[in-house]
Amino acid sequence: MTDVEVQTSENLGDATRAGARWQLASQIIDLVSAMAIMLLLAHYVSPDEFGLIAWGTALVTILIGILAIPVGSAVVAKKIPAGAQLDTAWWLAHVPCVALYIGAVIFALAMGTHGSDLIVVIGVGISMPFMASRQILVAYLQQSLEFRSLATSRIVGAAFSTIVSLLLLALNEPVASLIARTTLAPLFQSLHILVVSEWFPRLRFDRRTTGEIIAYARGVAGFNAINQFARKGDDILVGALVNARALGLYSIAYRFIEVPVGQVGTIAENIAFPAIVHIKDEARMRTAFLRSQRMLVWFTAPVSIAAVALGDLAIPAYLGAEWTDAGPIVQIFGPIAFLQTASTLAGIIFLYRSATGLLVKWGIFATSVNLAGFVIGARWGVTGVAWAYLTASLILFYPSWYVPGRLIKLKPTRVFRSLSGVTVSALLTVLILVGLRQLVDLTGVVALSCLIVASSGLYWGLAMLLAPSLRADVLATIQARG
Repeated sequence: MTDVEVQTSENLGDATRAGARWQLASQIIDLVSAMAIMLLLAHYVSPDEFGLIAWGTALVTILIGILAIPVGSAVVAKKIPAGAQLDTAWWLAHVPCVALYIGAVIFALAMGTHGSDLIVVIGVGISMPFMASRQILVAYLQQSLEFRSLATSRIVGAAFSTIVSLLLLALNEPVASLIARTTLAPLFQSLHILVVSEWFPRLRFDRRTTGEIIAYARGVAGFNAINQFARKGDDILVGALVNARALGLYSIAYRFIEVPVGQVGTIAENIAFPAIVHIKDEARMRTAFLRSQRMLVWFTAPVSIAAVALGDLAIPAYLGAEWTDAGPIVQIFGPIAFLQTASTLAGIIFLYRSATGLLVKWGIFATSVNLAGFVIGARWGVTGVAWAYLTASLILFYPSWYVPGRLIKLKPTRVFRSLSGVTVSALLTVLILVGLRQLVDLTGVVALSCLIVASSGLYWGLAMLLAPSLRADVLATIQARG
């Protein structure tokens, strides 16, 4: 390397570590506020109402994965600058979402929809244009490596949406309160980014940029459609094949997988992908992948550990007796969360190599496995779907690294060795918690909360002890400049 390349590498490393630190801080704030609202509203919203909202949210997530996320990925990968090019990306993502939302509301009104159902259509549906806006604005900050501004905007979105949610609950509107926390977060985050970036979209299109975005996003959109349906298709199938109450129980349990996987996915999208795009040396890039993946698993694993060892006790303690049946489902979702977290960055390899065609083929295969499992598992109710999800996740874990790994000469066995320390630490912590259950009364909220916090600290410390290089990465992230 030349001196310039070394300096650039060091600056990129500092920016990435500082970005990870800021991102983790914003995620903790977002996570705590979201979980607090969910725990509070579980005492006011029935499983049936929760299931209805979950069904609408699943559909919106699939549509955003098709219409907006691929455009945001193109902004990062193609390093699209502010001006007519970014304006083009904004409208390409925004217009279809607005049109679909207006169409959905008109259709609902024409069908005579009213009450809570209409609130869900209007409230959940309007999140589509908000999420599209956020996707492009976030991508704009990502490609400039403005991680601190990105984290700040997320905190703003979480804070203001939580305030509105609490106000609606105070007005005795629990359903609207639950919808508001999810729907308004992207709106407030987008408004904050518009202010700090001093950029505002203008009504103009650049033909060349349009062609570049469509060419890049076409494959990504296909994969996202498949991938999002694989992740949210179980919600849709449970709601359609079982009932709304079962979907409500399933969705509450799913939050335990959505928390770690969603948080890791955000880091991957906001930090790892834009940072790795700047790495030209393949050996350095492979090392960056492995170190990033391991630290992300290390950070989120305590959620999986608590779900497996304490899920059946935690659900009735925190949410109330009405949600007791969700406890065993949470325990099944624990290992699913760990497996999916451990393969989150694999998908970035496709984008790094612009292998969108292979991405779609992999998505079709993975979705087929998942959906086949969901349909078979539905014969045994919501618990059967959860077990089918776990089985599919185990089947897909090895190929989820093998298929993209060939693009950068990264063997799955090397990935497994890298994750061995954090995996062994997780298993040991689960065994310790299971043993404590036999010795201590853990039926109270206080006892469970203290044990969850203590087990998290135990796991983090044990993992760093078994993997000294992980300890160095964690300390470097904490001490990074910026």
